[in-house]
Formats: sequence, C-alpha cells, structure tokens
Amino acid sequence: MPPSAPLHRSRALLGSRRALLRDPARFYADVAWQHGGLARFRVAHRILHAVAHPDLLHEILVTKASTYVKGSAYRNLAQVIGEGLVVLDGEDWRADHRIIRPGLHKRALSGMVATVNAACDEAFRRWDAETKAYHPVVGPLRLIALHVIGEALLGTTLQALQRARLSEQAMEAMHLLTRKNWSLLPLPERWPTPLNRRLQRIRLSMLRFLEAQVERRLQSGLGDRGDVLDLLLLNHLSDQEPRLSRRRVLHELLTLFVAGYDTTSSALAWSLYYLAQHPKVLAAVQTEVDAVLGPRPPTWEDVPKLTAVGRVFEEALRLNPPIHTLIRESTAPDTLGGYHVPAGSLVFLSLYGANRSPVHWADPNRFRPERFTTHSGPRYDPRACVPFGAGPRRCLGALFGTVEAKVVLARVVQRYRFALQPGHLVRSALGTAMYPENLFLQFTPHPTRISA
Repeated sequence: MPPSAPLHRSRALLGSRRALLRDPARFYADVAWQHGGLARFRVAHRILHAVAHPDLLHEILVTKASTYVKGSAYRNLAQVIGEGLVVLDGEDWRADHRIIRPGLHKRALSGMVATVNAACDEAFRRWDAETKAYHPVVGPLRLIALHVIGEALLGTTLQALQRARLSEQAMEAMHLLTRKNWSLLPLPERWPTPLNRRLQRIRLSMLRFLEAQVERRLQSGLGDRGDVLDLLLLNHLSDQEPRLSRRRVLHELLTLFVAGYDTTSSALAWSLYYLAQHPKVLAAVQTEVDAVLGPRPPTWEDVPKLTAVGRVFEEALRLNPPIHTLIRESTAPDTLGGYHVPAGSLVFLSLYGANRSPVHWADPNRFRPERFTTHSGPRYDPRACVPFGAGPRRCLGALFGTVEAKVVLARVVQRYRFALQPGHLVRSALGTAMYPENLFLQFTPHPTRISA
C-alpha cells in the first residue's frame, strides 16, 4: 500500500483549527504547497487532506470525478442555498443541469447587457451624489449583481430594499454556517439549537420570496421569456420524466440566486481593487474602453471586444477566486500523487492554491493581467487557472458572471477616476464568496467618459 500523505504538524490540542479559521483560503494552499501540493492536516480529532497542485485537482475533478463526490460536506450548505445544483450529486444533478443549462447559454444571455447597464446607472447616481467621499464598494456591487440576477433568473426588477434584505440574509446565513461547520460539537440540522433555528428562518424567508415569484410567473403565463424560471416551471408542469417537483424548483432558484450574486460581485470588487493599485493597467483599460465604446454604454456585440477588461477580470479571478476551496469525499480507497487516500476521506481542493501554483506561474502572487494575452508567448496551463472549478461540475454560471463583470468594469472605467482610501487595510473575508473587506474607493466622474 502507498504511504499516507505528509502530515502538517501542529502542536495545538485542536490541531490547525485556529490557523484555518483565521484565513482558510491561504491555510489550505500553504499547507498543501509546503508538502509539494498535497498534505494531511488535523483539526481536533479529524485528519483531513489539502490539495493545491493543479494536476491533482484535475485528477480529482475530471479523471476521478465519480470517486470524489460532494458527499456529507455539502449537507450543511443546503441549509443556506437549498438542495440545488451545488449540493446535488448523481442523476438528480444531471437532470437539473440539463434543464437549467439553456437558460445560461450564450444565446439566452444576449439581452442581459441592458439590464447590467440599468443596474450600473442606479449605482452611479449614489456615487455621483458624493464625489469626495470614499464609498464602500462591495455592498453596491452586490446590489448590482442582485438586480441583474433578479432580471435574468426571475424576470423581475427587485426593489433596492428587497435586494439589500436578501443580501443581508445570505451573508448572515453564511457566517452562521461557517461557525457551525467548524464547531467542536457540530449538531444536526434537526436539532433546535439557536443557530439552526436562525438558519432555518433565513432559508424559509428566502424561499417564501421565491415562492411569490413562482406564483406571479404562473399567473402571468409561461414560455415567452426563456429565462431560468420559465425553464424550471415548464419542466415542472410537463408530462415528461424526470419532472421537477415544486420544492426542487424553489431550491434550484435559491441555489442560483444565493450562489450567483456574491461570487460575481466579489470578483468585481477585487478587479477594482487591483486596478486602483496599478495605474498603468488602468490606463490601458481606459484606452480600450474609449476606443470600443466612446461615451455610449456597451452592447452585447461590444463584450468580445473588451479584451483588456477581460484580462483584468481573469487575473483578479486567478488571484482571488470567489469560491476558494471545494470539498470532496472519497467513495473508495485511492492513490493520489503517490499517496494513499482512504475511503471516506474529506479532501479540500484549494482553487486559490492551484491558481497561485509556483510550478505553473512566474511571480504567482503578483497581479499581471498580461498573462492572459493569447498572442504573447505560450498559453498558460488551464489546469492552473480554475476559478470556476473544472470537469463536469464546472460552474454553470461562468459565462453569465464574466459577461456581467466585463460590462460593469467597462462602465466604471468609462465614467470614473477612482482611488483607494489612503491607509485603509483591505483584507480577504468570507461571505458566500471571498471578498475584499474594508474596500473603499473615491469615484470622481470623468467628464469625457460619461455616457449619455
């Protein structure tokens, strides 16, 4: 039998729990890379695996996807995002994936650019009102993303107070879930603890909101929009099998709603943070935006032309993937990287660590969007840039989020000069996704770039 993976040493009684909770993204990456890309670590009595080498991630997510499954690690997550695509496995996942995929395909997204422009205009009115102030960035970007996802998934314009409430609920639920996952005595969902009761109240509140959207759509009629809600309900009402239950429809909407909005807004926030730190990159992006757009808002046809904007977003995603770690459970004994992985092992796959692989990238921790210029030198190894995951479970909303992000970044660069608040420490924090906490920017309208 092959040997076990190297054990990351910790003298503490609770093992690496404290270091993990302090900065989980960096912890998984550092532990794995200190031992060549794969290591074991201890949290209290549990021995867990951390993987960061891109080749091993590819093996788990693509080659051996049937051996490494979501398993029990995602049951708690269902308390927040429902039992949808992120949580489901096997035939249930395949059935729902087939139904939802057309609603997030390129042809279905062509109308979303106008929605993104409208959401940006709303945010700009607030920034224009106080041009000398340093504005929090993450919150407004979340509201933009909720505006877009409400239109794209549900075909409805969410009011500002609705969006703020939904965002607050999702963030609170994820903080509670983190506490539960790493509790020394994790209790099942059915136990009526204060934490479980609060999680249940938040999920029920969000499901009631989605139930109202479903009822509204059923009363107004189906089949003429082609959005995700239409696709789910047409399947629910059809005579063909497999047919989704009403409960499954709601849970898929909850998954797409909660998991979708914060990932895009977090990546956008990191993009603006890096642009504010790198004036030469920002100048190149401004030149491109001026050439492609002039003073007008972008259209769907403009999106492929915004290549410099796209490179900034890709590099921000590489450095700070919103979902920094995936968890898989081995269903059978396996050999990984020459080491034995017992059946039932929890394996933490560090996308953050793979994207910063010292084996695959020069200066892996530096912001260098020129890495993604396809005509300059050899292309990067795609295994070492997996912000959306890989294999059959790769994020279904990758194109949706990328299109939205390119339009928002182009609009912000087109309209504003922006600067970081001096002396303000920006650090990573976790909500639904990894975002830059305490990011404040001053937005000064640029008269020659204000769209009509």
